[in-house]
Amino acid sequence: PSLDAVGVDASVVLFVGITMLVTALLFGVLPALRAANANPYDAIRDDGANTSPSRRTGHARSFLVVVQVALSTALAAAALLLTASAFNLTSQRLGFDARDLVTWQLQLPTRDYPDQARRSQFQHGLLERLRALPGVEAAATTSALPLGTIGVGPIKLEGRETSTEPTWAGVQAVDNTYFRTVRSRLVAGRDFEDSDVATSDPVIVVNEAFAKRYFA
Repeated sequence: PSLDAVGVDASVVLFVGITMLVTALLFGVLPALRAANANPYDAIRDDGANTSPSRRTGHARSFLVVVQVALSTALAAAALLLTASAFNLTSQRLGFDARDLVTWQLQLPTRDYPDQARRSQFQHGLLERLRALPGVEAAATTSALPLGTIGVGPIKLEGRETSTEPTWAGVQAVDNTYFRTVRSRLVAGRDFEDSDVATSDPVIVVNEAFAKRYFA
């Protein structure tokens, strides 16, 4: 899943809110109401006559203690699981190196850049200026950042029978320096080259999941 798919689940927020409300009522409001309705004189007299709590009071207190311990154990277990999940995510191989990378989004106005040729000319000029800056090792362009939202389109594999349902795959447009810029290693095949332009034969780079599914 991409980062854009990560969000707050409304049902989880509702469940947490209801749990907090019920817990506040159970352990806060109810004991306060009981204490407010009690007669101070009777409480003092009962304490003087019998210092040990009644059986009914003892059962209620024991029940509250059990519930508190159960809720605390559940919360501690959930916190441990969340911590373990976060640690596992940080140790996953993402396929690129984000260290010392700076990204930004650029939207060219259609009025000034009405066609692809004008946009490509601006893109090439911008990259040349960026690469000439001190401290810049590489610069590249892409239609989507890693783990971001990418486009989806139908694909057709030569030599394979096509079914009535089209095959869909995620599509991301990058330039010939993208993989070197994000330090993404190619497992097989070749990288994009300067000769790969709009008028040449189309060239694509697929991920391992795509290769194993359709070419294994």
